[in-house]
Amino acid sequence: MSTRQKIHLLLCIFIFYIFLINISFAQTENKEESNVPISTRWVLDAVGETGRTTINSVYMIVCPKTSKKGTGFLIKTGQIITNEHVVRDCLVSEIYAYSSYRKKISFRQMILDKERDLAILIPAEKIQGGLSLGSDDNLLVGTLVSTWGFPLGYSEPPLEMVN
Repeated sequence: MSTRQKIHLLLCIFIFYIFLINISFAQTENKEESNVPISTRWVLDAVGETGRTTINSVYMIVCPKTSKKGTGFLIKTGQIITNEHVVRDCLVSEIYAYSSYRKKISFRQMILDKERDLAILIPAEKIQGGLSLGSDDNLLVGTLVSTWGFPLGYSEPPLEMVN
């Protein structure tokens, strides 16, 4: 066996060992963590401590009546901001938000701005956390920015969305 083949074999054994450790770790997690979709866990691990606040403020907005879905962002005031076209032709009672932890949120009020394609959704219950809106007054070329969304497939959809 060549040195290259030995290195390849050792690498395969190492990867398999890490895989077994991950399976063992997943089986010993507490019940609350095991309800978190694996894709959410991967994203939370990848973004680190700073990004976790952001992930927890991103929601998938769904209107089953029109089959429309989109991204919503929880802001510090407790409101969720999304696009008007996501909730167009839906009553506030027909709109739901799902967190990356699959928590379902309903709304009591909706404010629409069709000109700017914006919608403000006011949850039926207070939600903690949220993002602070920034200002572009001092934005310089080369400033690091990041965007977050809730692409389909980011997480397994709740059962009621599939039916």
